[in-house]
Amino acid sequence: MATTEAVEITDWNFERGTDGNVVAVVQLRNTGDGDEKRTVKAVAKSGDKRQEKTEQAVVSPGLPKTVKIPFEITHEQFRKSGDLTVDLE
Repeated sequence: MATTEAVEITDWNFERGTDGNVVAVVQLRNTGDGDEKRTVKAVAKSGDKRQEKTEQAVVSPGLPKTVKIPFEITHEQFRKSGDLTVDLE
């Protein structure tokens, strides 16, 4: 019998943080019946820089949850040659 994860990533993007660095913005949704604790993993690459970070989130059913993960890569550098991947652990 196949199982389906209750929490899923519905959207992701990046924005400029207040310090001028890039921030991953990840939208989560819980289709289950109770709160779910999940770890969001994001990897940002730009030029020779590669950073991997995780952030834990509790996602309530029926409510979208936004997780923001800051990196030490400037937003301008990331816009020119950046790559961002996100996943749930």
